[in-house]
Amino acid sequence: MPLQLRRDHLSLKYYARTKQNPSNPANQLVDDCIEYQIYNHKWNDHNIPYGFIVQNLLKDNDLDKIKLVTKNIQDPPPWIIGEAKTSSNIKNNISKKENPHIIKTKALEYIDNAYKNHLKIYTDGSKDPASGKTVYAFLIPSKLSASYKRTSDNLSVYTTEMTAIYQSLKWLFSNQQPGQKVVILTDSYSAIQSIQNNVSSRPDILEPIQILACRLKQKL
Repeated sequence: MPLQLRRDHLSLKYYARTKQNPSNPANQLVDDCIEYQIYNHKWNDHNIPYGFIVQNLLKDNDLDKIKLVTKNIQDPPPWIIGEAKTSSNIKNNISKKENPHIIKTKALEYIDNAYKNHLKIYTDGSKDPASGKTVYAFLIPSKLSASYKRTSDNLSVYTTEMTAIYQSLKWLFSNQQPGQKVVILTDSYSAIQSIQNNVSSRPDILEPIQILACRLKQKL
């Protein structure tokens, strides 16, 4: 892409992004561009005001009449991302050396007692060692609802577990009732640690998880 075309492209992208948030002070650089309103002469190529550039780009490309959609929900500020509440207390009450049936009974008993009044969402991710095929799923028993989907082959189990958590949060964001308490239950301790410490080998999944978790807290 030619350099000038790339510059114009980036200027319009920045304009569109700031325009979606009416409170962004950067909008004044274009909307209240004094240089564009008062002056109409050639500028030095090295010091053309940003507002003047964008106003001309909008006019020359017939974009000045297009109304951009305003975003109603903004991403939370970066200083509060990473505050998703996690717990691995159940790990301290169960030993893997015990009979699987006993482990299941203890786990369900703990969940019922600790999260008696919560909407419970169970998530899981798995991988077929032979074929490399992977899948994620989440289940909401009280809603008689479940979702599962194939993911790309040869992903790690950790990635599918993180994906399951992210997809369950997306469902929750659209379906949570005001004041409703919710717990997402996963058997992936590494996923819990990643969310708790805000560190992951898959930041492309962790960041959306943290953003959605913050948005959900803001909705309550």
